[in-house]
Amino acid sequence: MMRLGISVEGPTEREFVNRVLQPHLKSCGWDIVKPVLLGNQGGSVSLHRFRDEIRLLSPNYEWVTTLYDLYRFEGREGRDAGDLEAKMSDVAGGLSNLIPYVQRYEFEALVFSDTEIITREFRAPNALKELRDVLVECGSPENINHNYYTIPSRRLQRIFPTYDKVVHGAQLAIKIGLSQIKSQCPRFAHWLNTLEAIPQKL
Repeated sequence: MMRLGISVEGPTEREFVNRVLQPHLKSCGWDIVKPVLLGNQGGSVSLHRFRDEIRLLSPNYEWVTTLYDLYRFEGREGRDAGDLEAKMSDVAGGLSNLIPYVQRYEFEALVFSDTEIITREFRAPNALKELRDVLVECGSPENINHNYYTIPSRRLQRIFPTYDKVVHGAQLAIKIGLSQIKSQCPRFAHWLNTLEAIPQKL
């Protein structure tokens, strides 16, 4: 039995795992792919909360991983996503079945992988230039920055007032497709490639 537990920080990530990652990873050989809200209720991530959570999850799954946003990671003190992942491994005591992952900077960065699909879904073709300008400014979806007013989710909510993180996040990811997201988001692609490969090695 190949079971993967994914600690997620909120309902947006849980929905994404359930609707997008779960069916995909099952097709790669995983039997169970289950998102688990951090502390059963979600909320801000910290190394302390992560440590307590992963110790509870680890005995129940062959592998455990995380889907946390860098932006809301408390006490990161200038650390980038890679630094935090290394620190997470340390505080977890070097668990051999842990693959820590921190999304730079928010889950919503993945939605910027196809700006045409976003505008089509919201029936707002005039917004296409503004979305493309964001990518030109930042360079790639995963570089859309961590300022309070310029994180990916707030940019989307400003451009599309009806945007709802939980409802539209997974819905747009399904429309965009994991192949396109991976092509535009190398950190995410590396994480997902790692998860895809594990069942093939056993």
